[in-house]
Amino acid sequence: MMFNKPKHRKQRSQHVSNKRLDGSTTCELCQMRPATEWHELRSGKGYRTPCILLGFQLALCRHCHKAWHEKFTKAVKDDIRRNKQLQLMANGLSEKVFRERIGKSWL
Repeated sequence: MMFNKPKHRKQRSQHVSNKRLDGSTTCELCQMRPATEWHELRSGKGYRTPCILLGFQLALCRHCHKAWHEKFTKAVKDDIRRNKQLQLMANGLSEKVFRERIGKSWL
């Protein structure tokens, strides 16, 4: 017995993609090498797009991106997140809006 396939399927939501880095931006951690990759500062399901839209991400070189995942402690990562949140709040973003979109505050 064969069943007909549905004609209209539910569309999956697409992630907002990061803009490519052209190499003219320097790494936000080491300030020496050209940045080649974006790194969102909040991990987990559903947090990538809000991080990109709010600018809660870092432009990193390959070396620093690898170090972020392999060498940095939780305290160091939280300090970097706190500084980035303060930077966003200095640009006019309230802590309430930040907490609603990202789900956590590091202040």
